[in-house]
Amino acid sequence: MWEWDLQNVEEDEEPRPEFETSVKTFRMNPVTMEKEPYLPTWSRAWRFFATSSAVMFMVSLNIHNRFKILQFKKKICTLNFLPWACNSEFYATHERS
Repeated sequence: MWEWDLQNVEEDEEPRPEFETSVKTFRMNPVTMEKEPYLPTWSRAWRFFATSSAVMFMVSLNIHNRFKILQFKKKICTLNFLPWACNSEFYATHERS
């Protein structure tokens, strides 16, 4: 109790209202013998899939944009539009023949 600083805690934390409204199934807790909101495995998997696919899409979009910016900078440097913005030594050594 001292390690976790729980000497004055008498109750567990209540579930969030958003969780309670989104969950439609309830299950009996074997320890407390009370009905508790329960999220089935398939529903949890669907939520994980939806959020992870959105995150992966944003990460791939970010990587794509970074490569496009580098490609644009190389094009500007090779056409010599902005010579002051280009490191000529780098592009001279890495230029395609």
